[in-house]
Amino acid sequence: MYFPRNFLWGGATAANQCEGAYLEDGKGLSIQDVLPKGFKVITEEPTPDNLKLKGIDYYHRYKEDIKLFAGMGFKVYRFSIAWSRIFPTGEEAQPNEAGLKFYDDVIDECHKYGIEPLITISHYETPLALARKYNGWSNRIMIDLYLKYCQVLFERYKGKVKYWITFNEINSILHQPFVSGAILTPKAQLSNQQLYQAIHYELVASAKAVQLAHSIDPEYKVGSMILAVTIYPLTPNPDDIIEVMELDNEVYLFSDVQALGAYPYYAKRVFEEKGVQLEISDEDREALTHTVDFVSFSYYSSNCAAADHSLGEPTGSNMVPTLKRNPYSKVSEWGWQIDPKGLRYTLNRLYSRYHKPLFIAENGLGANDTLVPDGHGSFTVEDDYRIRYMNDHLVQVSEALHDGVEFRFLNNPERFDADGTLTLRVMSLGEPDEKGRRRPVETNETVTLHVDSLITAIGEQQDTEALNAMGVPLDKNGWPDVDHNGETRLSDVFMIGDVQRGPSSIVAAVGTARRATDAILSRENIRSHQNDKYWNNVNPAEIYQRKGDISVTLVNSDDRDAFVAQEAARCLECNYVCSKCVDVCPNRANVSITVPGFQNRFQTLHLDAYCNECGNCAQFCPWNGKPYKDKITVFSLSQDFDNSSNPGFLVEDCRVRVRLNNQSWVLNIDSEGQFNNVPPELNDMCRIISHVHQHHHYLLGRVEV
Repeated sequence: MYFPRNFLWGGATAANQCEGAYLEDGKGLSIQDVLPKGFKVITEEPTPDNLKLKGIDYYHRYKEDIKLFAGMGFKVYRFSIAWSRIFPTGEEAQPNEAGLKFYDDVIDECHKYGIEPLITISHYETPLALARKYNGWSNRIMIDLYLKYCQVLFERYKGKVKYWITFNEINSILHQPFVSGAILTPKAQLSNQQLYQAIHYELVASAKAVQLAHSIDPEYKVGSMILAVTIYPLTPNPDDIIEVMELDNEVYLFSDVQALGAYPYYAKRVFEEKGVQLEISDEDREALTHTVDFVSFSYYSSNCAAADHSLGEPTGSNMVPTLKRNPYSKVSEWGWQIDPKGLRYTLNRLYSRYHKPLFIAENGLGANDTLVPDGHGSFTVEDDYRIRYMNDHLVQVSEALHDGVEFRFLNNPERFDADGTLTLRVMSLGEPDEKGRRRPVETNETVTLHVDSLITAIGEQQDTEALNAMGVPLDKNGWPDVDHNGETRLSDVFMIGDVQRGPSSIVAAVGTARRATDAILSRENIRSHQNDKYWNNVNPAEIYQRKGDISVTLVNSDDRDAFVAQEAARCLECNYVCSKCVDVCPNRANVSITVPGFQNRFQTLHLDAYCNECGNCAQFCPWNGKPYKDKITVFSLSQDFDNSSNPGFLVEDCRVRVRLNNQSWVLNIDSEGQFNNVPPELNDMCRIISHVHQHHHYLLGRVEV
């Protein structure tokens, strides 16, 4: 098996399962204290049959337990903090010092053995008082109470803890609202609106916790954690494929928001079909942009799904009862399927989706273990079956590491040898400067990699000494003093690309070069691209016809004449023809239409109804323009015309409203698309309107409001 040296080996516990001492040292009741039988029964008060009230007495014996973890070679230990041990009811003005001191001691004991703590802030153990008073996460007030709790932890354990998880298996609220969300309303009586609003509050709280953690300690790494319900289609039936897709969306909705910073595209349909109208504020949307640093998940088994729920054998899943058994997988004593390759599959899916570090936060095998004499007067469990389970799953983790791409941060390439050896200098972050930035500084450590190719990306900085020697004037910020065309105060000396303003995009560099060349061509009395086009024997119609053509059969490059002919026919997007704003618009809000009477017959129009002002066209415009604002706009609604300053027009039956150069006109157009009494300054505009009216009338239709 392959595992890198910095791989974090470890294990996990949950406070509610192991600590016991459920009322000691000021701890309040949690929801787990009234759940004696998993999540099947909620009692009014704690009952003697609730084994979690005593657990394994970790509260008093944590030192021996952590010593055992160290003996197993743990590098990381994931544990949770019991919320009600810090704030017994969740609403106290001050935290319980005894509770904080206990976790001080646990963390110190971990450091004693070189074990990195990984702390889950909320692990199915919300204070019971919050469930009874507010119905848990169905109430927005929970966000502030949770953040107060987080702030205490982040400030208390700064410098002692690096890794945090906001919510354990956050998506499990879909299946167990009380356990996961402290919602007392029975699931059968809970509406989709109530459930998804509670989900939203948890997601906002998680994102705000990330923001808070980073503000308190930039070194903090805060992650999400999902219950990885890994599902295969029961059959190749397309209906089963869609069933799996929809179930996957239920899972990934949570991690998509936490890792990507907004609700995913498919959420709209999910909400519509479930009758959910999410109450979400602008503040909520801004909060969600604070994404997690890593993604963690629990993985125990895989399942199958079928659109026809009557097909297949039920899997016995404790969360999703409609899931089916996979006939190709073994089954544990508990009825859970054993699928090591499913772990590799899940790791690849999550990494390809988020490209963030992954933690397997939970994995293991439940079984009916039997105590047997160990030959030394005590008892043990001979669980070869569990050893096999763990080994087989770790083999697949190793395979996933081989599948993936390894990212090395703060590693500076120093040398690349002919034999493929790449030498990297390990860097560390220095002390914050006056602006709070921490710049990389060298260490004495180097690492080597064996690679078959090396791709370098270098952000270029201008050489101010060389510029000074050339006599190029610099502004007060040390940048070349240039005008809009990139010309310096030295006549006929132009600066283009990164030398103007430092590292930027290729598109920006091309834009500066185009403006400079247009200025130079104008001085040489060569008609420029932005004024009268000089086609240089190029027929733009032919260029447009060739754009996007791909040769299916490629000739042999050894046949020189045929190869040259092929290359000559290939469109290289000649710089005299540009419709990049059309090419890059994801909403098809920019269209290119051939309008007779113009030297450049291809006129770009902007369709207001299709534009969400994403700015893509502005980013890729080689002329440093904003096509969604600069191009002639076709409006569909009068209110959109009124609320815009774009040049453009709105056709309302025989009435046309026109705006150009911040002036407005109202003209009449007949059924043939002809105007009477066109103001001279609107000749070109009306020529375009007439052509659209005659040949592209479909662009003038009203849209739904």
